[in-house]
Amino acid sequence: MRARSSHLPLRPDGVTVDEEALERATVGVLEPGAPGSVRHLRVHLRPGRYMLICNMSGHFLGGMHTELVVR
Repeated sequence: MRARSSHLPLRPDGVTVDEEALERATVGVLEPGAPGSVRHLRVHLRPGRYMLICNMSGHFLGGMHTELVVR
């Protein structure tokens, strides 16, 4: 998802991001894996700021998100 701000809208459940309300640019997805597992995802991104999030219930609010800057 391409980030426009650090505040993302939540769904009515209050614990997951409302992906429909965002400017969407999904370039890759990793499904949940086993705890401690390592997986790789290769993507091609244009320069800009992107927000990487986990949208499983409560994970985003619990801190599972980061900003990625591509130069």
